[in-house]
Amino acid sequence: MPFNSIHGHAAPLRMLKNILVSGKIPHAFLFTGIEGIGKKKAAVSFAKALNCLEGNGDFCDSCLSCSKIDRMIHPDVQQIEPDEKPDDDKKKEGQIGRIRRLQREIAYKPLEGKKKVVIINDAEKLNSEAANCFLKTLEEPVDDTIIILISKNFASMLSTVVSRCQKVSFMPLGDAEISGLLKDMGIDKEASAQVLSHAQGSVKRALFLLESDFLSKRAEVGRYFSLLPKSKFETAYDLSGLINDDQGRALLFEFLQTWYRDVLFVMEGLSDSVIYNQDFLEVISRMAKIETKEGVIKKMKRLQWFNNNPSLTVNFEMGLQSLFTQGI
Repeated sequence: MPFNSIHGHAAPLRMLKNILVSGKIPHAFLFTGIEGIGKKKAAVSFAKALNCLEGNGDFCDSCLSCSKIDRMIHPDVQQIEPDEKPDDDKKKEGQIGRIRRLQREIAYKPLEGKKKVVIINDAEKLNSEAANCFLKTLEEPVDDTIIILISKNFASMLSTVVSRCQKVSFMPLGDAEISGLLKDMGIDKEASAQVLSHAQGSVKRALFLLESDFLSKRAEVGRYFSLLPKSKFETAYDLSGLINDDQGRALLFEFLQTWYRDVLFVMEGLSDSVIYNQDFLEVISRMAKIETKEGVIKKMKRLQWFNNNPSLTVNFEMGLQSLFTQGI
């Protein structure tokens, strides 16, 4: 599976291929971007390309080297998880111990590959002691060793660590790219379409929504709105009865934000193609006729406030009542 078979990320993958072809490979990379968009997959693919027995600036995904890296049994490629629970032999090691062990291991030449590759996931979770220790590795790079840091929040990392890495930015995936990935996984097309607008560019989040009861709750919310006109307090009571945990509450508020966004777009006469909740377009159109633009904007702002201040929403039903009450 060469680089061009990976969904999305054309720019960063092209950058990596150009680096491989040039032969001028930095000793350290920082792959950045939101969670669940394929940074780790790109890092593993890059490790394959560096050590592929057949490829030239790419990887074949079928040679012995690629196969070993796929199964993470290649002696020259390893992954480090800062939050990983150590086994009995390493319980006293901690993050700093793991970094020092890494420094000892990369001092030797590759055993069977062209390059040693170290992938550090969630690099922002390295504590200050481990990060400062690791800085020495970046300041005094080892020949034939490539380090790839993966982070969804590099702003919290040591600036001295970040500055010594070649930064590669990965953007959120587009709907078509997420849809393609879900199709490859055998996910039903209709179910995929219903979570795309809530995936926030992350296939990991899309899978989470599909595995949770989000779709069934979403259908219930749509059904309640389809029964309009209805008492605002009755609607709030019905919707609060659907949710029994904080996670479900957050998902409901997110869905309601997309719902009122769609209502506003219909009010503005925008094309149906920009509507997130296409399967509820008829209900949304009816709501657009009975709501005011000012009221919808206030609801969207209130929903955003709920999402930003979850600990302050003491009573879920009262929060929904305040949302649906006129003038809020």
